[in-house]
Amino acid sequence: MRAAALVVWSVLAPVAVWADEGAGGALPFARYGAGARAMGMAGAFVAAADDGTAPVWNPAGLAQVSGLSFGSQYGSLSMDRQFHHVGMAYGVPEVGAVALSYVYFSAGTLEARAGNTLDPDSYFSDRESVLLVSFGTKASETLSWGANVKVYTHKLAGDVGTFVGGGVGFDVGVLVRHSEDWTSGAVLLDPYSSVAWKGGAADLIPATLRAGSAKRLWSTDNQRISAEADLEVNTWLQDPRWRIGAEYAWRDALFARAGLLYFTPTMGFGVRQKFSFFTGRLDYAAAPDRVDGWQHRFSLSIEL
Repeated sequence: MRAAALVVWSVLAPVAVWADEGAGGALPFARYGAGARAMGMAGAFVAAADDGTAPVWNPAGLAQVSGLSFGSQYGSLSMDRQFHHVGMAYGVPEVGAVALSYVYFSAGTLEARAGNTLDPDSYFSDRESVLLVSFGTKASETLSWGANVKVYTHKLAGDVGTFVGGGVGFDVGVLVRHSEDWTSGAVLLDPYSSVAWKGGAADLIPATLRAGSAKRLWSTDNQRISAEADLEVNTWLQDPRWRIGAEYAWRDALFARAGLLYFTPTMGFGVRQKFSFFTGRLDYAAAPDRVDGWQHRFSLSIEL
């Protein structure tokens, strides 16, 4: 009975945790994106993705990556939850780029109950992760495409035992450059993916389609303002979800960002500095956490 309670929690706990994303189904964290730069713009990043986080937003954006880059994210959420990302990408101009990324989510320590009782019967941990192998390239001067192959892992460990599930998924994305200041993109996530548990049970990962358009609204020699709007639908959501975000850049060194994630405001800022052998970037973003308090993301990236 307790084992059954853990399996039920494997579905219900993430739905409650990520209710502010309108997400559900298995492993909703995998559709939460990564990177403080993108979160500061409310995750409106399908058409703007042009750095090492491109695989989790739109792998077609890897076509804009050149050289070797490393990136990481530390995510702090309420109720002892954690959300982290680490990745590297290598791009060759006019050829394309490859990337390897790892996204990790922990729901902290959770309570397990076999029935409607005040005190828990036991406690367990929920750990979820996805490893992405990605590629992006230009099909023409205006069209780029990319794809991810993903390996999912979901582990529940508690007093009644340890349960491990896993699965394989893939994504495919496109990016269209209408002009120097205007791009549009679309990505299809997990068209047919699930997490299989020992014993034959399986949790479906909803297929998700995102599309968006990004445009530079204003620019001078030292400043620019860009904005993006995205729309998302999937097999779990009842209604389409939207995101809008904007970024102000000064000398391509200081950045301020804001956005709306389904009416939830987000904000962030960043700093970029060129050194002798590399360029470093530090970004921060925050948004209200509907479970409790605020969620924060810190990202560090290095380009060689």
